[in-house]
Amino acid sequence: MAIVKSYFIENASVSMKTEFANARSFDLPMDVNQRYCVFKTFVDKKVVYCCWSSGRIENNQPKLTAVGSAALEALCELPSTDKKTLIFQEIKAGKTPIKSKVRKALKKAPRNASICFIGDFDKTLDGNMIPALNVVGVTEL
Repeated sequence: MAIVKSYFIENASVSMKTEFANARSFDLPMDVNQRYCVFKTFVDKKVVYCCWSSGRIENNQPKLTAVGSAALEALCELPSTDKKTLIFQEIKAGKTPIKSKVRKALKKAPRNASICFIGDFDKTLDGNMIPALNVVGVTEL
């Protein structure tokens, strides 16, 4: 079984345009530093970057919420990812444990790939993703 450890990327950021749009949409003060669920994940010695994006896959296309789109943008702006490999992985509750689904996707991903985990993070996935990714700390890139 692979050893998985993840670190929240503190300085993952989006464009000023996206930050402004989200601040206006959610009635946030403009000086609030917005954070997104973007992680550097070690799967044994392999590094994979991932984000959590609220939304769903519809007709084989990701349909993300505004915050989900921002998390994906922050993931794609990371300097150390392989810009060629972006994987969209929808996660739903079901017979197979969420942790198993996440770990399977992480193991299959190539080194330095980016994975956008898509799902209902407000309800069915709430509380399941931190243990699935084994988030142990914070880092900066």
